[in-house]
Amino acid sequence: MIKLNPNLIKVFLIEDNSIDALVILETFKNHNNVIIEHSRNLQDSLLILTKENFDIILLDLNLPDSSELNTFNIVNSKFPDLPIVILTHNNDEETVLKALQCGAQDYLFKKYYVNADELIKTFRYSIERKKLLIKHEQMENALRKSEMKYRQLIENMNEGIWVIDKDSYTTFVNPSMAKMLGYSVEEMQGKHLFSFMDKNGIAIANVNIERRKQGIKELHDFEFIRKDGSRIYTILDTSPIRDDNGNYIGAIAGITDITKHKQTEDALRKSEKNYRILHESMMDGFVQTNMSGKIVIFNRSFVAMLGYSDEEILKKLRYKDLTPEHWYSFELEIINTQVLPRGYSDVYEKEYIRKDGTVFPAELRTYLIRDASGIPEGMWAIIRDITERKNAESKHNELEKQYLQAQKMEAIGRLSGGIAHDFNNMLSIILGYGELLLKKVDRSNSMYNDINEIIIAGRRSIDLINQLLIFARKHKSVPQIIDLNERIKNSEKMMRRLLGEDIDFKFIKGADLWSVKIDPSHIDQIIANLAVNSRDAIIGVGRMVIETMNIVVEKEFCANHQWCIIGEYVLISFSDNGCGMDKPTMERIFEPFFTTKGELGTGLGLSTIYGIINQNKGFIHVDSEPGKGTTFKIYIPRCDEKPKIESDIILINESLKGTETILLVEDEEMILHICKLTLEKYGYNVIAVTKPSEAIALAKKNQSKIHMLITDLIMPDMDGKELSEIIKNLNPDMQVLFMSAYPDHTIGHLNILKEEFRFIQKPFSSENLLSIIRKVLG
Repeated sequence: MIKLNPNLIKVFLIEDNSIDALVILETFKNHNNVIIEHSRNLQDSLLILTKENFDIILLDLNLPDSSELNTFNIVNSKFPDLPIVILTHNNDEETVLKALQCGAQDYLFKKYYVNADELIKTFRYSIERKKLLIKHEQMENALRKSEMKYRQLIENMNEGIWVIDKDSYTTFVNPSMAKMLGYSVEEMQGKHLFSFMDKNGIAIANVNIERRKQGIKELHDFEFIRKDGSRIYTILDTSPIRDDNGNYIGAIAGITDITKHKQTEDALRKSEKNYRILHESMMDGFVQTNMSGKIVIFNRSFVAMLGYSDEEILKKLRYKDLTPEHWYSFELEIINTQVLPRGYSDVYEKEYIRKDGTVFPAELRTYLIRDASGIPEGMWAIIRDITERKNAESKHNELEKQYLQAQKMEAIGRLSGGIAHDFNNMLSIILGYGELLLKKVDRSNSMYNDINEIIIAGRRSIDLINQLLIFARKHKSVPQIIDLNERIKNSEKMMRRLLGEDIDFKFIKGADLWSVKIDPSHIDQIIANLAVNSRDAIIGVGRMVIETMNIVVEKEFCANHQWCIIGEYVLISFSDNGCGMDKPTMERIFEPFFTTKGELGTGLGLSTIYGIINQNKGFIHVDSEPGKGTTFKIYIPRCDEKPKIESDIILINESLKGTETILLVEDEEMILHICKLTLEKYGYNVIAVTKPSEAIALAKKNQSKIHMLITDLIMPDMDGKELSEIIKNLNPDMQVLFMSAYPDHTIGHLNILKEEFRFIQKPFSSENLLSIIRKVLG
């Protein structure tokens, strides 16, 4: 309500006695500066007070629905800002005195009222006195808030705070400092500084204290002794404390535990002087702004983080200028949803812009500052540069990614080993029966070539198994002398399938190409990996060209091309018109796990190619530019020998026949049967069993009659190596030949791949098996 008369006093009279009330009402009946409203009981009075505004209350303590001090307490608790004057009889002084002690402004004895002017003076005095009391109470609340704020800062900061007096006794430590040394705050309070260090530390501290007395503030390392006797390594930012006359009265230090690489927060102290010392000693940045974003206070760490001068931050910049634009909405949401509603934010991350334009990551928590009336007037934040932590996290994530990739490849390796075993067993059966069938058909028969094609397909299927093992890095390299033109030509269908219909593929064969010695499956893998890379680099329609040629790398060429080595090579060139690569990418493409394909890439394709070429004493070079495609040039050393031309027709020399007795052990019955048929066809006496226990029993009966044991390596009851040792004890002159469909990495633990052991890998041809048997038996 707006008062038209500034001198008007609106009085609310609560009095149940009609005569007493009438006296007061009549006193002010014709008075222009006083308006009185009257109520006879407490319940109605409280309702009126909630609806209307009054300047003062005249209160009779004894009402129909309330009595004595209880009446005052109810009214005062519900309307604490209204001055109350007690109306009482002269025989109730004790109750009046209690009311005055509880907050009543004055009292009046009934039937002894003076004139209106004297009463108005009483009213005005009570009103002014109440205002002064309210203002004083607000000031005390503001002071308590301020003290609580700075106390909260110090008590909750991670950085240790330690204050000593002029004699080096501890006058204050915060909980972080006490926890750092393994004490409680109470245990450290009053103890001498030297109680927490060894003799060497005491000598250093004495020198430092003298420097404090000289007014020197400095940052230095120091070593303390914890309560449990262990040592803690810290960084101290120490400053002297002086009284108003400039006399040394002690020192204060902000202490960071660098044993665990902690950088801790500092905060403001109760007084402005100590607050400045504290926040300047912090390792983390401190900044305070008003509500419009103008920076008003900051510490040295904040300046150091950003690279600006104090003047630039205060006069030219606002807090918003230090933040990348894409962080604006995020930080505004933090302020609106956390800082303003509850006074502080959770710890969050953002970025800041340095003076030189570079950006660094930071971790911070923002707090709200309110004035005495509770209105927000600014914000402050503790800021920590987390560049090193982010770099460490990035490195950790990269290592984790590599570890997961390695696990995935290990799983693929295990899977491929099992698949290879099953496929090799099936191929053994197909090839074995195919060769036997071929022997029964005359070459003039039209079925002869059909059967031979089955055998050829079976042999080529072996290459598929080897390619699977190569991908899983479980394939043992078997270099052969090959014609690269022929090998690439055989891979042309695979290439076109990998590249897809939108990419044109062309193969330019070099004339009179030299031979090379390399595992053929390695060439298949190189072709497949580079085809996939070209496909992924080409958007839409494109082309890929493979070209072979003989090349002689001479000394003059090497002088200008440091990546090459003098010699004669067969060059394979892989070119595409894809997106190309920039120089930083080219420098890393052969690193294991480096990929530009995100989650779709393994980062192992090119590193594997590099390893293959290096293993074969060759080298690889890449030419590429963004938008201009890529060319990989692979140099493989020339081999003077010519590739062996294998006939597709199975012809076995009669010299491979024999008459010796062979104990054949194979848990796969179909393979056992085909091997038995093959050996018997060529004259051998074969004892065939599926279980090692049966083999041992037969060996005991025929100790001197068995010339050779041929056994599968991996069997359910007993491995082949253990079986051979048992039977060799019975017949030391017996020869042993191991066989297995498992790849090298699966049977490697049995140590039978060394030269002193005879081993044949499934699937094998009849010729290979018979040749090895004759070689072993002599």
